[in-house]
Amino acid sequence: MIRIGATIVFLLLTGPATQAVQNRTAIGEIFAPVARTNSPGCAVGVYRAGEIVFAEGYGIASIEHAGPITPRTPFNVASLSKQFTAFAIHLLARERKLGLDDDIRRHLPEFPDVGAAVTVRHLLHHTSGLRAYEALHSVLGWNRDHPLSREQALDIIYRHRTTGFPPGARHQYGNTNYVLLAEIVERVSGRPLNRFLVDEVFSPLGMTNTHLRTDSLSVIPGRADTYWRRADGGFRRNHLWEPAYATGASNVITTIEDLARLDAEFYDERVGGGGIVAAMYERGPLSSGGTTSYGSGIENGEYRGVPLVWHTGGAGGDYALVRFPAQRLTAAVLCNFEGAEAYGRALRVADLFLGDALLR
Repeated sequence: MIRIGATIVFLLLTGPATQAVQNRTAIGEIFAPVARTNSPGCAVGVYRAGEIVFAEGYGIASIEHAGPITPRTPFNVASLSKQFTAFAIHLLARERKLGLDDDIRRHLPEFPDVGAAVTVRHLLHHTSGLRAYEALHSVLGWNRDHPLSREQALDIIYRHRTTGFPPGARHQYGNTNYVLLAEIVERVSGRPLNRFLVDEVFSPLGMTNTHLRTDSLSVIPGRADTYWRRADGGFRRNHLWEPAYATGASNVITTIEDLARLDAEFYDERVGGGGIVAAMYERGPLSSGGTTSYGSGIENGEYRGVPLVWHTGGAGGDYALVRFPAQRLTAAVLCNFEGAEAYGRALRVADLFLGDALLR
């Protein structure tokens, strides 16, 4: 009996540790192709209700400066930024400073009459029918070598006279929606979006290494540069994927460590109490009576029989965050080169921790 008891104690003490070693090894294999000292790579984080259970970096943040990627490396997380803009909108709605069903012309009087009311809710869920301002400007000769200013982007958006479909009729993802939401946050709060996010979201959550980049020329020490892969397999530096016009839709600079603090908010709701987390997950209503899979800066879905919420981003790099609310598990992958398959890698990482929760 003594021997059996000792064996049980040994297994209890070593089982989780052994699994952690196995997971670390398996994750290392997933990222082995980018774990080099001369090419861009990825930072990886796994969280249990906001607690970091794994965090590692693979590859380098800058080919030119040879700095390694770590869990503290800042990345411009592109469209993962949308959830912060959406969170800001819901904070203002909770304070009754705006309504989700407000016509946006109430807050943006210069927005034109497009034949039907476009509401704040339409923008949140990408059901506005507004065309992508990038596509509109490309007709006028825009290209990546000459990015728009924020003012130019808004000028193009305000040239709308019709929508691509009746607002609320269907979902069509587009940055125009979140650029307008950023403008609404600023008008309603009386503060620049970055100031609002720092005051009301980043600082209260303890995200001390997170901010919204509004100046594409500013230097951020240690930040991950972004790269395109050349035809010969090498990499070319991408200098142009942080234009100010994307504010609200992109340009949040953050780290794997700070994203854990955001993850905790989706369980303890320290900042966004009063139903904000539920509102973030809520699917967008359609005029047909159905709903979209898109919430507020968050996509709802399913993975191997398990409910999943997720989002990706791709401005010069490849970024993904996948959350399994019922299992209180999240995996984040931030890569500083295009085509890194961040979403697929994030799911493979999550597989290791979800175990029997997944349908085979």
